Formats: sequence, structure tokens, C-alpha cells
Amino acid sequence: MKPLAAIAALSVALAGCGGSDVTTAEADADGDGAVSVNEAAQIAADSGLKPEPGKYKVVSEMGGMKTNVEYCLTPEQAEGGFENMMQEGQQGDCSYEKFELAGNDLDAVLTCDMDGGQMRMEMAGTVGSTSSDLEMKISGAMGGINVDMTSKMKQERIGDCDE
Repeated sequence: MKPLAAIAALSVALAGCGGSDVTTAEADADGDGAVSVNEAAQIAADSGLKPEPGKYKVVSEMGGMKTNVEYCLTPEQAEGGFENMMQEGQQGDCSYEKFELAGNDLDAVLTCDMDGGQMRMEMAGTVGSTSSDLEMKISGAMGGINVDMTSKMKQERIGDCDE
């Protein structure tokens, strides 16, 4: 998965999620220190986090550019919750160094190997059943180009999906 696609998938997954207990994954089952996307998705699924279906508006800021996008989260997609959205498009090249959910607070570090380099994405912010507000720091190298940027992404349910 490309790094920005990984961020997008996680951000969509977080658009409508929130929980009340602390759920932490800081080491995986095989003890190598990484948390696979599947393991993080399972932790989120076990916490009962689910987005509310509907139409969402996403406002993102990166590198001085601001974009607005709207999308529809169908009842079927919402039913799959965190688990399906986080796993979507994964090809085994990303894992979490850290994945913590505490109430509505998220603190995660995702690393992805690609194009002869590695990208690291630190994500922190709040998530809820109808909104999210995340800040991300993206650093690393891909295709021989060094990347170091920050991004902010806010998502909010704005109504029902258009028919």
C-alpha cells in the first residue's frame, strides 16, 4: 500500500469510530515489536468501534494546500467497521510501531516499506462515531526522495448519503 493510501484508509476508518476503554497494541503476537495492520484492526474491532453510515466531509491540509472531499459511507461499509477499512488495500508492507485508543483519543505510528525506502506516519487526535480530527507527521524516503511533512485531517458526518 502506498503511504498516502495507508493514511487515507486509516483516516476513513477513523472517521466514525470512538470507544470508552483504553486499547493498546505495542507489541505483536510474535514479539518482533511491530503490530500488523490486521492485529491493530482486530484490536479496534474487539473494542466495538463502528462508524455511523452517512455522508462525510473531509477537510485536509498538507503542505500549505487545503482540500475538501465528500464521500458516502454505506451501511455495509460501516458494519465492517475499523477492521475491514484498515485492512483494505493492505499487501503486508505496513505495520504499526504503536496503536493506542483511549476513549476518543488515538495515538498511532504506522511504518510502510516501499520503493526501496520506508515511510513513517505518526497520527494523533480524536475520533468519534461521526467525526475525527487528526494530525499526522509523515517522514521517510520513497523512490529516492526524502519526505518530511505534516497534515491535518478533519472529518464530519454531514447527513445521509445522496440516493
